[in-house]
Amino acid sequence: MGHRLHSAIKYEVNYGDCAFNYAQPHINPIIEVLAEGDCSYEGEFLDYADTLSASREKLVKNVEYIKVTESDWEGQENLNELIENMENDDECDIDREYLYKELKHIINQSDKNNDYVHFAWF
Repeated sequence: MGHRLHSAIKYEVNYGDCAFNYAQPHINPIIEVLAEGDCSYEGEFLDYADTLSASREKLVKNVEYIKVTESDWEGQENLNELIENMENDDECDIDREYLYKELKHIINQSDKNNDYVHFAWF
């Protein structure tokens, strides 16, 4: 028995629809909150990470909290603050409704055979 290095014989990535042009510092933290911290990313800072992965189960469950401002969900206050900061950014043209619609769409179109949604900014 051993522990040997292997490479993927098949590794295929197909990217779907995109949204949120130049909005990494706003969207990445929102994804992390919606995933309840079950999120990983490349680089030192989440705000500017070009790739991140987040729990599919938690994203699907929590994306609905974008539409509400009050709930018992423990991440609601943090989510509201992040959304408010995004909406108050003159450079960013994203409101709560657009955020919900586009983020839900991107999550729903991602690979349902994977426990994590993989996001990439390019």
